[in-house]
Amino acid sequence: MPNFIHMGQLLRLLTEDHVLLEGPPIFKDTRLSKIIFFLKRKPGMDIEEFRRYWLDVHGRIALKLPRLRRYVQSHVLPSAYAEGEPLHDGFAQLWFDNRNDLREAFHSLTAWIDLRPSSANFIDQNRMIGLPAEEIRFIWPEG
Repeated sequence: MPNFIHMGQLLRLLTEDHVLLEGPPIFKDTRLSKIIFFLKRKPGMDIEEFRRYWLDVHGRIALKLPRLRRYVQSHVLPSAYAEGEPLHDGFAQLWFDNRNDLREAFHSLTAWIDLRPSSANFIDQNRMIGLPAEEIRFIWPEG
């Protein structure tokens, strides 16, 4: 790993996954585009309030994005807070068939009218990181 990863900047998050949209089966050769959002709660917001809002309110809004194939929220485990404040409180992964579908989803009326205002209710907008990605699977279970 030291040949291609800066070990001093490696981020580890122990999380619990909440699958809000399982979507159709994904196979080794399924090509999908996704975006990963690393989230930090607004200053002064309680972590339980953040999780509840993200899962119950914001999550339901995100499910309305057009062409969304799969959606998973990964919440940092409560035990991580015993060692201090983690850099992120969780991350979300949203999958689409291709980059155009991803782009269109985040330029849709749902994104502009509902999703973005909802984000401002619980996410520290200055610390949110969004990483678009193309999944390439090297190892996949047979069967």
